[in-house]
Amino acid sequence: MADPGSSPKYLSTPVPSSTPRSGVVAKGAKTILVVDPDAGVRGELAAALSSRFFVQEAADGATALQLAKTIRPSLVIAELAMPGLDGLALARMLKTQPAPLRHVPLVILSSRTAPHDIAKAVAAGARRYLIKPCLPETVADIATRIIER
Repeated sequence: MADPGSSPKYLSTPVPSSTPRSGVVAKGAKTILVVDPDAGVRGELAAALSSRFFVQEAADGATALQLAKTIRPSLVIAELAMPGLDGLALARMLKTQPAPLRHVPLVILSSRTAPHDIAKAVAAGARRYLIKPCLPETVADIATRIIER
């Protein structure tokens, strides 16, 4: 939570890439893969998620796909607009993988608000589409609800 006297940090707020991770994760915690070309956004999300989950990060879709094959995440949170393999292509590629990877839920983050962008993400398999800026704590709460289903 933010300090009472400070304004909340939204995902569009630049932060250093070395954002400290806080919290101790319980044994057997699920893994979330956070994919965003912006190191600050990845850091903010990882900081908000790390008290509940193991968090792995990737800066692009191609790296995320390879990492997902290794770590078998319980959830992928990915930016829509990325160089190379973007969020939509990542979603489609995940769906072509063998089980259980093809069933991993995906949350798309984006500053794009056009209905066709949202529809494309949902059609590609996104469980949720979150519009930036949004609070990292909100993303963590949504991730928890998705994983606990």
